[in-house]
Amino acid sequence: MSRLVGKFFVVTALGCVASLALADRLVNVPTARPLSKNSIRFEYLGGLNNSSAKEEFLAFSALNGVELEVRRRLRPEESGRTTFDLSYNVLSPVASTAPGIALGILDGLGETIDGRRAFIAFTFRELLEIGEVGENGDVTLGYQTGALSGAFVGISLPFSGRTRLIAEHNGARITAGFETNLLKGLDAKIFVQEKLLLGGISFSRKF
Repeated sequence: MSRLVGKFFVVTALGCVASLALADRLVNVPTARPLSKNSIRFEYLGGLNNSSAKEEFLAFSALNGVELEVRRRLRPEESGRTTFDLSYNVLSPVASTAPGIALGILDGLGETIDGRRAFIAFTFRELLEIGEVGENGDVTLGYQTGALSGAFVGISLPFSGRTRLIAEHNGARITAGFETNLLKGLDAKIFVQEKLLLGGISFSRKF
């Protein structure tokens, strides 16, 4: 029954927010770097050393500025009920010039162990020389208040044109690992989070 309710909420939420935009994030830390509009993204992370751990994300983008992502997080101490993150991208980062700024709500339904909280995030971008090309490196600093209060931080650094180092502290836990672009719109990810080894994929498509 709970799965049916969760699926109903996902479909309803996506239908109601067809005019919203999609924001990017690291793993659980929000950033102020918007993704392109008119796109849909699905992401899955599963425990490679614990099959009871998983995270799923689904988002749709139609306009820039407002971002919503429906998601669920399943752990031995969490039910995996559906919730959402909602944010407004005030500014996009300009490399070596100005940070991006985003604010909003994380876990709007209070279904994860971290709970509902408001946040503001600043993403600083630098163009880094990787081989013969330039790639963006981002650092995000932010603050959240609510069920979980305090600062959070995240970094995304390129190793090559396809592979990036991802590391974050969302105020409760550290997550670190790599993501690699396999094909256009398809990325593979592997992270260490507490005692978990998480692996998964992210698929995005523009309409």
